[in-house]
Amino acid sequence: MSTFLRRSKVDIKQVGAFLGEAFSLSHTIRLEFINSVVLQNTGVVSALIQVFHMLQLPDDLQKINRLVHGVARIWWRQHERMLKDAIGNAGQRKPPQRPGAVGPPGGPQLHLDEELTGLELKSYLTSSDALHQIMFSTVMLHWYMYKDGSGPRRDLEYAQWKKLNEGIETGGGDVPEHVQNQIHTLVSKAFIPELAVATVGNATGSGETAGGPDAGGGHGPGDDSMGNVLAERPPRSNLLTPYAAAEGWAQMVGGGFPRPSGMTGVQTVTYRHVSSIFSEITHNTSGLPRSPLGAPGESALSAPASRGPAEATATHAVSKRDDFAWVSLCYTLLFFSAAPQTGAPYAFVELRKVCVANLDQESLIMSLVGAPESEDTEADLVAAGGAAAPADGDRSPSASNKAAAQTPVTIVLLLPDGRWQELNLQKLDLRVPTAGELAMWSTHLIAASQGRVARPSPPKPGGGGSRPSPRPDGGVEGEPGQATV
Repeated sequence: MSTFLRRSKVDIKQVGAFLGEAFSLSHTIRLEFINSVVLQNTGVVSALIQVFHMLQLPDDLQKINRLVHGVARIWWRQHERMLKDAIGNAGQRKPPQRPGAVGPPGGPQLHLDEELTGLELKSYLTSSDALHQIMFSTVMLHWYMYKDGSGPRRDLEYAQWKKLNEGIETGGGDVPEHVQNQIHTLVSKAFIPELAVATVGNATGSGETAGGPDAGGGHGPGDDSMGNVLAERPPRSNLLTPYAAAEGWAQMVGGGFPRPSGMTGVQTVTYRHVSSIFSEITHNTSGLPRSPLGAPGESALSAPASRGPAEATATHAVSKRDDFAWVSLCYTLLFFSAAPQTGAPYAFVELRKVCVANLDQESLIMSLVGAPESEDTEADLVAAGGAAAPADGDRSPSASNKAAAQTPVTIVLLLPDGRWQELNLQKLDLRVPTAGELAMWSTHLIAASQGRVARPSPPKPGGGGSRPSPRPDGGVEGEPGQATV
């Protein structure tokens, strides 16, 4: 993976964003990636340049900190090895090759040969932690002075910058004055493209919108500025739209999915929390708290059904209600996304393992419960002297409500690092905006739970999008599939 990231034509902005994550996979690949770079006989600035010409510093301070921490650790490790080799091969040492001038032709030049490098630099530092702090401070100094290089330069006096580095050595000591002064002098000479933090202006062709340093880090679906971001660029179609038989807004009654064991600080899980599940959480869900979705009560927001699609999308982007999800029915999978324009889905439900237990026409709520395995259920009922379960093809609300009462609904959370997390809850209550959409969704979901699939069809030219709706007899009839609030 490290070799692929270094040698393939990948977006270095996306590489930086992924390697800066707190995922265990990102941590492992991050260290391997940095270790593939030869950092021997480099200094603070030149080491950062060596690494960050292959990836772009993300616009998130925590991600930058993780990346720089990795650079410092690997730099220190390579020089520990270099020191052992130097002691073992005394008298055969070759003079270190110092980096030359760096900079655009005709522009300001960074004379990195003037920088303290290698074992000489190491002799002035007590640990990789001190190196980490001075490297991170260097990145921040460069960002303050130049940002992405497109605007006017801002000066920061050495005395002010030095205060940021006070007490970073072991025991509260300071990095030697001449080491810090030399770094400040180098950074002050010219803009260094490798140290530029990712912004909208210098993003490298990914098509994604990222926040600049002034925005205080990266953007996500729950950020306050997300509505402005969506307004500044044309909406993108959802990744699942070409494959969806039906799509639309739905409200998760109760606020979200139940909290996984090991995840603290929240009671329910929505798309805002999925990216925070970093640890290797076990798939055992027996200790999960009872789902608030099955409890009485609901969210205070009741969205009027009179809004048009454009107004609905804009309103949702601004309000960003966590209990709303854009749901897409693809064959027998029901996917949950943050919005139709943003990113990949964050969860799904396998509909062949659930059934529609209840339709509340007044509240516009449909309740999904787990569908029991027919063979196991019938065997259990017969052994207990009860009646057999309904026929496999009959999963209507009236037939399924009692039989599936003890079977949980399995929600699969799709984590950003490629892993997934299974959650079990007693029932999943979804509210839709109108009675027509309630009928449409119930028809689709009952058919999908029976394994009968409505194939997606392209929207009619010049008209609104529509999806074929399966009839109870297995046929297909045209019926609107775009449900919006």
